[in-house]
Amino acid sequence: MARSQTTTLILVTNTVSARQWREELLRRTSLTEDEIGEYSAPARRSGR
Repeated sequence: MARSQTTTLILVTNTVSARQWREELLRRTSLTEDEIGEYSAPARRSGR
């Protein structure tokens, strides 16, 4: 990501993975919390 010097989109299958990525990016890079966005869908409900 640093070499390309561009905005990066990381897609994951669940919110737990998204939070893990966020924490690792904060820990291992110079990014700040304001520079990392997180989008997720609302919880799914059973239609029954």
